[in-house]
Amino acid sequence: MADQKKEEFSNPSSGQILGFILKVLGGGFFGLIALVAALGFYSNWDFQRKVDRCNNGKDEGCDVLFENYSSRLNINKKDRDKVTNPVAIPILEKNLEEFKIYNAKLKAEKAAEKAAKLKEESEREAAEKRARYPRISVSEKVGCEMYIQKALKDPRSYKENNSVRQILETGLIDFTAKNSFGGAVRRVFDCNSFTFRD
Repeated sequence: MADQKKEEFSNPSSGQILGFILKVLGGGFFGLIALVAALGFYSNWDFQRKVDRCNNGKDEGCDVLFENYSSRLNINKKDRDKVTNPVAIPILEKNLEEFKIYNAKLKAEKAAEKAAKLKEESEREAAEKRARYPRISVSEKVGCEMYIQKALKDPRSYKENNSVRQILETGLIDFTAKNSFGGAVRRVFDCNSFTFRD
């Protein structure tokens, strides 16, 4: 049993290390917040250290800085202004231009993708609408109107509520007419199936 404990502490896993750190920092949620704050502090300290090495004229320091923090330098102008090495500044500007070009291409691709998706969706909706309500001709519209008027008690009271264009596109005639008691009734007639809809 004692050998097992000794072996666990001599070869800890990453989960055990994280657990130990959280236990030392107070455990749970507050320990996690402290860990994140410590990592942020370390990252800023490491960045400043690499900037100082680059500014002191060490080319390998600039290479490491660009390799590890290129996105931070491209995004944040204050961080870019910290680099004062005359050899590194043209490289930094070149990287920034490449970053801007890449972002512009990425935005254009996303915009084109979004436009294509919207176009495809509108075409699909239009196709579904055409499938549900096929276009009818003017002569079919007139035939439907004549059928409707023959079926009415008072054919002279017939009045269309939608436009001719809507009727031709959908095949649906929305109309109002008087019933046997003289009251106005609104109904829809489907010219595609030649039936009244209620």
